Formats: sequence, structure tokens, C-alpha cells
Amino acid sequence: MKLKNVVPFAVSAVAAIVSPGFAQVQFQQGNQVPGVVVNNQNPQQNLPPGATNMQQVSEADRAKTDIGAEVMDAGAVIAVKSCFTNGPAQKAGLQSGDTITKANGQPVRGTAAFRAMVNGMKPGDSVKLTINKSGAEKEVDLKLMTLGEIIAASIVPEPGVYDQAVAQAEQQKSKLAQEILTMEADLVDMKKRLAMMETQVTDLKSKADAARVAAAQKKKEDDARRAEELKKQAEALEKQAQDAAPIPGGGTIAQPGKSGGK
Repeated sequence: MKLKNVVPFAVSAVAAIVSPGFAQVQFQQGNQVPGVVVNNQNPQQNLPPGATNMQQVSEADRAKTDIGAEVMDAGAVIAVKSCFTNGPAQKAGLQSGDTITKANGQPVRGTAAFRAMVNGMKPGDSVKLTINKSGAEKEVDLKLMTLGEIIAASIVPEPGVYDQAVAQAEQQKSKLAQEILTMEADLVDMKKRLAMMETQVTDLKSKADAARVAAAQKKKEDDARRAEELKKQAEALEKQAQDAAPIPGGGTIAQPGKSGGK
């Protein structure tokens, strides 16, 4: 049987190398579906046509509603080629090799019609798919997302990718904690020094007040002593002036106890 329309649904034909001359579709996991051989070595590269990496997916494609799986025509059914990690299809249990026979109870009519139906729905809407898994038919419900949401959800960090960052953060945390301890010790020391300085300031203020009182008292005493000396000097000068005062008819006033003749 020849392959019909390998149609990437939220996928890129870049992810698949198709050899239509073979008799079956081979997958990394899950069932085998009669049809063709598809090289599915990189199931995570589910990108729209023309995009070779997630950065090249257009805004228009990112806004489209999607099931998060790459599907293709394989005879009268649609085969699941790969699923986005954490996408609606993977969450519902779909695997590469499963086939989709119905959507909301209606038979699927090829990938183009299936894609158009899903694209016409809104993000958050549910679609019921009838699938065949290892020969057993079952129904699953998918909650649709936009391709942009699916791409974002599928980016899962490799184990250990944050280990170095965690180690660096822990080292910085320890260093900061040590700096805080040092600063706290310094703060305690500074508080002690501040208390000592406050005591010194209080003592110096007391001494300054006492010095001002003493200086005022000394000035008062000095002023009183000076006033007394000035008073005595004034009295002496007044006495001298009286002693030297002239008398009528000439001469001076004789001082008591002194002789006035020859």
C-alpha cells in the first residue's frame, strides 16, 4: 500500500523521512499500522511545515487549536506518528502507532478533514476520539490546547540542568548568611560602643555643667573681691584728698599729733 498524504498535525514533514514502497509503518513505540515505513527517530520535533525549530513556528500556527500529536493517513485510518510531551494526546494516553477511527462519534475522513475539524474548535474544548491501541478499540477525551501552549508545555528541562545553578545559589546563600552573621556581630559590637559613648557623653555633660557652675561662682567671687578692692581704693583716695585740702590764710590742715611751730 502506498502512503497517502503524510500530513503533519502540529508537525513538520521535516520530522519524517517517508519511504512509500514498504508495506508497514514502523514506530519507536506502540503498534504497527499497515501502510508505509516512516523514520520516527525524533518524535519531539513536531513542528508545522517549513519550521525546523520551535523558534520558527509562526504566531498564526501557535494560535491554532491542536491535539498535540503528529498524525498521517494510513489507509482508511489516521495513524499517530508521535506526541508532544505534556500535550493533550499524550495526556490522554495516545502513543505512536495508535490509530484514530472516529472523532466525536463520526468516522475520520483523512488528516486534512480531521485537522480542519480540530482547528475549528476552541482551546479548552474537548474532543472524544475513538482509537485502536494494539488491536483494542477504546474512547479517550482530549482537552484541546493551542500549539503555542503545547510547545511551551513540552519543553522539559534535562535532568541535572539546574544542578550547577542550584549549587551556585546555595553557595551564594551560605556566603550571604555568613555576611549577615558577621554584620550582626558587628552590630552588637557597635551597640556596645554606642552605649559606652552615650555614658561618656552623659559624664562629659555633667562635668560641663559643673564647670559652668564653678566658673560662674568664681566670677561672682572675683567680681565681689574686685568691687571691695575698688571701694577701698576709693576710700583711700578720698582720705588723701581731704588731707591735702588748703585752709583759709594759707597752709594746710595739720594732721593730728604733729607740731605746727618751730
